[in-house]
Amino acid sequence: MGWPVIGGVTLGCFVTNLYYFLGIQDVIFGPVANLVAAVIIFKLRKHCFVGSVLGATSVGLIVGSYLSIVFGFQPAMISDILPVWLAMIVSMVISSLIAVVGIGLPLLLALSRANPTNSQDPIRI
Repeated sequence: MGWPVIGGVTLGCFVTNLYYFLGIQDVIFGPVANLVAAVIIFKLRKHCFVGSVLGATSVGLIVGSYLSIVFGFQPAMISDILPVWLAMIVSMVISSLIAVVGIGLPLLLALSRANPTNSQDPIRI
């Protein structure tokens, strides 16, 4: 675990974004977002909830900030309420929080409890 996982997540995001090419911004900044999030989560691994929230928020902020440039459209239902760039950021932050904090963190906690031979420090919220 640790730095090899951070490198793997970053490289995996780069390869995936290169394969599903949405634009050069996604190929560059997507892996940067994952690198930032992975480092935050790793550094705050003793405080899983805080690390997960900050990591997911960083992905939402970084990725959401370039999505309106990549897609270049205005979603009809939110364009009257928020500017497109802000709507993209808000939607990415919310979806990242759901994926990381709402699904990933409970799964991590359940799997860590299911393995009684886990010799690492217990995971705390």
